[in-house]
Amino acid sequence: MALEYDALVVTHQDQQGRVRRYDFGTVLVPRPWQRSLAVLFAAKCTPGGGWDSVESSEATWYMVRPFAAFLSGLEQAPEDVDRLTAGHWNAWRLSLPPNPNGCSKYSAVAGLLQHDRRLSRPVREAMAQRFGWTAGRVEAYTPQEFTAIRVAARRTFRAALLRIRTNTQHLAAWRAGGIEPGGTEWLLGEALDVLARTGDVPVYEKRRTVRKRYRVALGGGSAPYTWGRLYLSRKETAALAVLIVGELGLNATPLSEMPVPETQPGTVAAGTPVYRLRLEKRRRAGHRGRFESRNVTDSGADSGGRIITEALEATAHARALLKQLDAGVDRLLVWRQTTPHDGQGYPNAVRIGSFGLGVDELAGAAWGRSVGLPGSPLRRLRRTVNVLHRREPGQNTQDTHDRVYVAGEPRAQQAAVPVIADGALEAVDAAHRAVFTARLAASAEAGDRQTATAACAGWEDSPFSPAGQGCTASFLLCTACPNARVTPAHHPRLAHLLHALDQLRSVVEPVIWEADWADAYARLTDLRGRLGEPLWQLSLKAVTTPTVCSSAIFCKGTSTYDRPACRTSGPARLGHPGRRPVPDPGSGPRTDVDLHRRRVVVGPARCQPQRHPAQAGLVTVPIRDASPSADGGLDDDQHTAAGERAGRPSDLALPTGPAWDPRHRAALAALHDLAAPAGPEHPARGHR
Repeated sequence: MALEYDALVVTHQDQQGRVRRYDFGTVLVPRPWQRSLAVLFAAKCTPGGGWDSVESSEATWYMVRPFAAFLSGLEQAPEDVDRLTAGHWNAWRLSLPPNPNGCSKYSAVAGLLQHDRRLSRPVREAMAQRFGWTAGRVEAYTPQEFTAIRVAARRTFRAALLRIRTNTQHLAAWRAGGIEPGGTEWLLGEALDVLARTGDVPVYEKRRTVRKRYRVALGGGSAPYTWGRLYLSRKETAALAVLIVGELGLNATPLSEMPVPETQPGTVAAGTPVYRLRLEKRRRAGHRGRFESRNVTDSGADSGGRIITEALEATAHARALLKQLDAGVDRLLVWRQTTPHDGQGYPNAVRIGSFGLGVDELAGAAWGRSVGLPGSPLRRLRRTVNVLHRREPGQNTQDTHDRVYVAGEPRAQQAAVPVIADGALEAVDAAHRAVFTARLAASAEAGDRQTATAACAGWEDSPFSPAGQGCTASFLLCTACPNARVTPAHHPRLAHLLHALDQLRSVVEPVIWEADWADAYARLTDLRGRLGEPLWQLSLKAVTTPTVCSSAIFCKGTSTYDRPACRTSGPARLGHPGRRPVPDPGSGPRTDVDLHRRRVVVGPARCQPQRHPAQAGLVTVPIRDASPSADGGLDDDQHTAAGERAGRPSDLALPTGPAWDPRHRAALAALHDLAAPAGPEHPARGHR
């Protein structure tokens, strides 16, 4: 950067060696304004000032000139920055069109002037106001358009690749001595050798025409017959960039400046090259995410790495020659001009001799118009790939990806409708599963049937079973049933059940927990919140301390609650031989809940020590399926429901089903006796 000619000319040289000169003496503002703008401009052009490329300084230059023209048209134009008022700035703001172009001018001029300390505070406050504008509608390509663009780019690049590949093989054969000297093929090989070493075929210096000796061998003097035999043209390189963007979703600038990809060791010999792409997004200078690397694998014709393999092959000769001209150049995309420095120009292209580096929007537009497109497809192509195909950020943050690219994309919005609907339905369903649906009541009503966890007021009308068949659901679903009634008598067992589920959670796999127990746990947690923590703790205190050891609880998921109180002792697991219950005087029936097998073991409190559960009057009640199992016992997971024996309804009943064997009948009879109130009329009976 340098200031010249009375500090009115700014020269900007960026990191790539490109140079631009800006003469502020041509800006239509008073002399103090010209000098102030030049000083501000020069500060931004210095290394670290904010403009690392000539594209940034050039874009601001073309935005500052309209602002200067606006000031010069005012009746009372300010003489310098310190004379600028909020009224001047608001008038400039209102003169801009409400579109992206107007917003860019507003932001660029405000960002430049705010670096001048003489700018007044009212003007700074006016600059801080948001510029209202309507965003341009840039949409992703449709699948048909996306395919058509890739096919056109493939057709352009494929023809160039085959041309270069054929001439490369001819050159290799000539250098290996496989072609007889003197013939046309030998002359072609010699011309290709000169082209590879110098960048051009043998030509006359003044008129730049192919030497007469090689005209017949080359077949013509135009680009495809001369330098095009080993090098890509600008449009062909743009087609290559379209293919890379269509595959990887890269920005045009990072792709243009991308160094030659590194090949991971050993991958070429294995037949599946893995390339490491080094990307830099200069707009994120000073922020996290400026540098990025990606690995792409060439595992076949339809893989993302195949286009990188072909790009390396197509640009091999150009990159080898550039190493001789400038060893510091490391670029993947290299192309050759038709006429070196002919002035027709590609002002934004980096050139070394007759070679250009990278691809910009102008090159993309030139190729697009050659295949019938209205302009460059690079930007829309990148949006299509990142939003609809990769569906992840490409060199930007997740917030930017969602807010700028996905939120305004109509096809993404349409695709999101069923996803959002499914999510809402799942949320509603999850809420229903997690909400305690049973009714809280002060006491059980006449006709209610007792289950392991609640009282049932509508066993025949279960929402979990077909109509008229009775309820066959697990007792854990009672808390999700509107027919269930929970009274204070049920609080202790529900509180202890929640405690048992909490213990079980730490010893089972998370997947199993979520599938089998999470919903029941959530409903009981909801019930605890409704009853309140003090009442819940009182309910827990009403539960006797189980004697089962911790290992039995964790391994079998078995726990015990008593009505109203019972103490047991012994090392064995509950509901199994070898345990020695020690009941409290006046205690009622005891119920063991096996969470793993979802069954209830019911028995009287006044059982004798060291007796088999059947001898002690214990009955195992499955919780779900009432049909007999293959081994003659009741299947697991059968809800305790309705049934009768000897014409008397039971408090804990089983649904009727197929023919029962004698053991099933004995279990029903014992269950009825245990559920009946203790006393002279209903003595506790043993196993039948």
